[in-house]
Amino acid sequence: LVVKEIDIAKMDAKERAATEQEAKVLMSLKHPNIVSCLDYFVERGKLHIVMDYCPNGDLYELVQKQRGRLLPEDKILDWFVQMCLAMKHVHDRKILHRDLKGQNIFMCAGSRMLK
Repeated sequence: LVVKEIDIAKMDAKERAATEQEAKVLMSLKHPNIVSCLDYFVERGKLHIVMDYCPNGDLYELVQKQRGRLLPEDKILDWFVQMCLAMKHVHDRKILHRDLKGQNIFMCAGSRMLK
């Protein structure tokens, strides 16, 4: 498990409520290609989100480590399909991901599964 900390101390009440609502929404999403959020709590001005740990880093790190070497096309296609399935699950629930980028796509189970 990993605990993500978000400093909410300097946020106004509306921003804090929106941030906590995002944690609640994340907890409701159950899909093989979405990192599981198990719990969240607020303590000392920080929102703590308890999530599954993906030990193999993120997609951005993986691409940087390639140093210009191409990744196999079949692997890229497999990852793209996984990302599309995750986004379909999110969009089917009328949720908009607002921060889709390589640093938010995590490598799990070696490099076979994205979350």
